[in-house]
Amino acid sequence: MEIPAEHRSELPRIAITAGVFGIIGLVGGMVVPVILDPTTVQGPLLGIFMTGPLGVFLGGHIGVLWSARRQKQTTWTEFRWLAVFGGVDLLLYEFFAAIGAAFITIVPASAFLITALTAAALFTYARGARALQRALVAVSIAAPLLFVTALFPPVTLNPLEGARPSAASPSHFRFLLSSDLDTRTYVPPLAIDRFTLHLEWAGGIALSAVISAILQSAIPSGVQGSRSAAPEDRS
Repeated sequence: MEIPAEHRSELPRIAITAGVFGIIGLVGGMVVPVILDPTTVQGPLLGIFMTGPLGVFLGGHIGVLWSARRQKQTTWTEFRWLAVFGGVDLLLYEFFAAIGAAFITIVPASAFLITALTAAALFTYARGARALQRALVAVSIAAPLLFVTALFPPVTLNPLEGARPSAASPSHFRFLLSSDLDTRTYVPPLAIDRFTLHLEWAGGIALSAVISAILQSAIPSGVQGSRSAAPEDRS
C-alpha cells in the first residue's frame, strides 16, 4: 500500500527524532560516567547497551506523537512506526536474554511502558478508524503485559559450565535484576527460559487482541465516532 504524500513527509521527522535522542543517549552514557569517575570502564558499555537504545526508543515515540499531533489525527503510518519500534524492542530483549545479559534487558523491558503510553496517546487522535483504534487498544493492553513478563521472566537452571549454585530456593520466576541472573561478575545459577517467555508473549498479545475486540464491539460505532470527532469540532 502506497503511503499518502501528506504523511510521507512525517517519516524523516520520526527517524531524525529517534536518531537525535539516540545520539544524545549514546554520548551521555559514554561521557558522563567517565566525568564522574575517570577510572571507570563501564562508560562506553553504558552508552552502547543502555542509554543509547533507550534514547532511540524515547525519541522514536516522541516523533510518532509529534507526527500525530501535527496532523491532528493518528494514521496507520504512526501505527506502523509504533509497531517497528515495538518489534525492535522485542528483538533487543531477546538478544540480551540469549547472550545472558539479563541485567541490561531492563532497558527494552522499560521501553514496553513507553510503547503503552504512546499507544494510549495515539488513541486520542484516532478518529473514526475502528480497525486502527482496535489495534491501538490492543497495543495499550499488550505492552504492560509484556513489561510484567519481561520484568519477572520465567527462569531455568543455567546450562553453562561453572554456574554457581543458587542461594535461594528454586522458583519458576525471578526479578530481572536478581543476583541469580546477574552475569557481571560470575556465571549465574539461573538463566531466562526464553521458550516459556515466548509462549507468555504470544499468549499476552493474543489475549490483548481479544480484549480489544470485545471492548470495541461493546461501544456502538455512532457513540465512538462522536467521541472521536469531539476534538476536531472544537478546533
